[in-house]
Amino acid sequence: MDTKVLALSVVSIILIVIAAIGFYLYGASQSTIAGLKSSYSSLSSSYSSLNGMLSQYMMNYSALESKYNKLESNYTALEGMYNMLLAMEKLYMNEAMGNYTLYQQAEKNASYYKTLYLETLAELKQINATGVKEVYKEGAALGTVLQFYDGIAIENPNDVLPFLAPNFTAEIVGVPFAGNYTYQTFNTTWLADFFSTYETVYFYTTALPVITVVSNNTFVVTDVVQYFVAPAADPVYLQVYNASNSITVQIIHGEPLITKLVWMGNEVPPSTVIAGYPSQHVMQANQALEEFLYQINAIGAEFPPNVITQYFAPNATFVVEGQLPSVFKTGTLTGSEIANFFSTWDSYFIFTIEYSQNILPNGTAIPPRVSVTLTPSGAMATVTANETVFFTFVNQGQPGFPAIYDIHVNITAYFMYNSTAAEWQIVKEVWNATQVQALSDTVYYNLNTPMFIVNGENSTIVNAASNNGYVLQLGNMMVIIKPHTYAELPNGTLLSTYNFSLISFSLEAVYPPAPDYNNLTPLFAFAFAVNGQITPGISLVANVSGKLVPNAPITIVFAPDTWTSWTWFGGTFNGTVYTGGSYKF
Repeated sequence: MDTKVLALSVVSIILIVIAAIGFYLYGASQSTIAGLKSSYSSLSSSYSSLNGMLSQYMMNYSALESKYNKLESNYTALEGMYNMLLAMEKLYMNEAMGNYTLYQQAEKNASYYKTLYLETLAELKQINATGVKEVYKEGAALGTVLQFYDGIAIENPNDVLPFLAPNFTAEIVGVPFAGNYTYQTFNTTWLADFFSTYETVYFYTTALPVITVVSNNTFVVTDVVQYFVAPAADPVYLQVYNASNSITVQIIHGEPLITKLVWMGNEVPPSTVIAGYPSQHVMQANQALEEFLYQINAIGAEFPPNVITQYFAPNATFVVEGQLPSVFKTGTLTGSEIANFFSTWDSYFIFTIEYSQNILPNGTAIPPRVSVTLTPSGAMATVTANETVFFTFVNQGQPGFPAIYDIHVNITAYFMYNSTAAEWQIVKEVWNATQVQALSDTVYYNLNTPMFIVNGENSTIVNAASNNGYVLQLGNMMVIIKPHTYAELPNGTLLSTYNFSLISFSLEAVYPPAPDYNNLTPLFAFAFAVNGQITPGISLVANVSGKLVPNAPITIVFAPDTWTSWTWFGGTFNGTVYTGGSYKF
């Protein structure tokens, strides 16, 4: 047997053995598989059961998880509340500690006030038994007097009467409201009069009051008290009452009350108690005079009527008498008539110069006189200016232009103090007007009569029979007299030899020639004089073929082209002044 046969034999044997084993194992395996299938079926059933239980458990878990989450949220909220309670507990503990400290302090205070209460109770028992405690009686009497004074200043009877005993009496000597009073009449008369008369009251004592012990429960307080009072109807009238008082105070049923008042009062000027304080009358006189002069100045300045009449009372009267230009309404004026009067004044006059004074019987000029009456019931003042001068120039276009009026007015203005308006007001004003010549006031200044005053002259002797001409120069003027110029007199006499003069003048009371030329200003004048005479009756002539014809001189004036000239005659010449006359052309 070769090796290949041997090998195949081994393989066959092995294969056979293996096949045999395989068949054995297959049979065993089939048995096992059958057992496993049975076990698998059993396990599968168990698995299904367990899977159902797991699903139930999962559902239960989800429900429990939801509850857990809710419990967790509640826990968080409760934890927050718990922490807040811990903080509040700490706060309350701190406050409790503080309150406990306050309680301890209050306990100490209660103990202290209890001690004071017991001491006061003991003193009160003494007062109830014996009256005001001795050490307090004098102070109680003084306190009652000062509270009485203060009640008067407060101006309320409820602040005065509680300090008066039912049997109170008062003796008032001097001011204010002298008389004898009981408790009742002092309230209804003296206090009532005082409170209704004065609106502002201040008081003080000039020295510390003196307290005199009369008996165990009776004291007399003496002092000097000063009351500053301003009357309601005349608040500008500050009055000072200086009263030396003796006041009896008795302790009645433990209460200090005034039983008697002796008041010795006199009025003193404020300057007595306030060094340097001006006189009441002087102050008010100055105020009234200021308003009066305000009106006079407003008239001169030609302010609007409402400004001129600013200090007139609504019901004022304005009496106008005497000599005024016819455009003014005279008589007794009221209301709008007063404003209309000054409106006419403003339109009729273009310029006014004024001053106000008072002339005494001996001729002495003094400022306007003011008299003032001050009483608690009212204040009155009178301003007299019997020489108030208005130097007025009539406005262009008004009747009488360019007239100048010198009007002297005797003015009396009556004032009342209006406490509501807080000012003096004119209730009546009287004018008595007189027109005078301007020269009576201006003396050296002529404003009414035209005057030409010689300020330059150049003269020559003219001989008409010669063949000579003549030239005269004066300032910016030149005059040429032609040869053979004769002077013909008013009676027909012909002068061949005569004195010819070129004369220049300065001007007084010479105004523009007419309203249409109001913008012109007269500067100077010149004239020709023959033998010292200036007159249109003398003519300069020449003999031409036996006939006299005008032969006027040639006049040259060196002046700007804005100048012009007018002719004036009709006056008289005395060698130094040409007076009167008027414009002719």
